[in-house]
Amino acid sequence: MRVKDLDMLRRRINVAVDAVNVGGVIEVGTPKTHKRRSVPFPASLAIPLARQCEGKSSDALVFASKHGTHERRWHNDHGWFPVAVRTSGVPDLTPHDLRHTAASPAISAGANVKAVQRMLGHASAALTLDV
Repeated sequence: MRVKDLDMLRRRINVAVDAVNVGGVIEVGTPKTHKRRSVPFPASLAIPLARQCEGKSSDALVFASKHGTHERRWHNDHGWFPVAVRTSGVPDLTPHDLRHTAASPAISAGANVKAVQRMLGHASAALTLDV
């Protein structure tokens, strides 16, 4: 996620690119559905995200390695994500589990299933409900 992908006034993350590790090299391209989407974030994240962006150019990564590049995917219990999960005190989960965590309360709270489908980039509302 780049600084310019954040719409702080509307509290939205604009998903326009994806970064995947292919053979040890980070490849940046379009999301797998090739569709841009907008994902809301809670008000409680506005200030921490704004602080994370301070002093960075619009093309800079919001969360970068110490070298300013994409964080590598973790490969063991000592990587950045498992450590963050343990520190938070929540049960073990993966980044993909976080997508489900976002969708379930949204639908339970009455969000339009088609809107949640677009937020997640799913091909159909049925897939969103099945997951």
